[in-house]
Amino acid sequence: MKYACAMLLLALAPPAAYSASAPRLTPLPTLLAKPADQADARIKARVVEDLGNNKFRVEDGGKHIEVKGGPHWYHTLPLETGKSHTFDGELHVKNKDGERKIELKLVRVWRADGARLDVRANVETEPWKGIDKGKTGTPAVLVWRKS
Repeated sequence: MKYACAMLLLALAPPAAYSASAPRLTPLPTLLAKPADQADARIKARVVEDLGNNKFRVEDGGKHIEVKGGPHWYHTLPLETGKSHTFDGELHVKNKDGERKIELKLVRVWRADGARLDVRANVETEPWKGIDKGKTGTPAVLVWRKS
C-alpha cells in the first residue's frame, strides 16, 4: 500500500526540474548582466521577432535575447509577435570570434491566462535526439494546455 501511494505521488508530480525548485522569475536586464552558462532561468518577455526555425527574439526592459524551441523539423511553436509570455529554459552563453551570444533553450512557455506549451520534459531531455530528421514527416504543432 505504501508503495502504491508513493508511486501515485511520483506519477502526479510535475517534472523535478520545474517543481518546488523552479527557477525564480528574473528580469531580463538582470539575467543578462551576469549570465551563467547552463543555468535554469525564467523570464517574462514580449516576442518581438520570429527568426524562423523555432527561434524568437524576445524583449524585456530594453534588453533582447534569443529563445530556441527545438528543431523546426520536429515541432512548431505557435508564438505570436507582440505577445508577452513567461519562458522557462536553460541559459547558454557562447563566445565566438570575440563576440558573446546568450540564448535560452526552452523547456516550457506560459501564456498570461495560465496555458502552457511543453517544449520538452526538462532541460536534460531532448525528445528529438537520435531521430532521422529526413523521416519525421510533417512537424507537430505544439498545443497550448490549460494547467
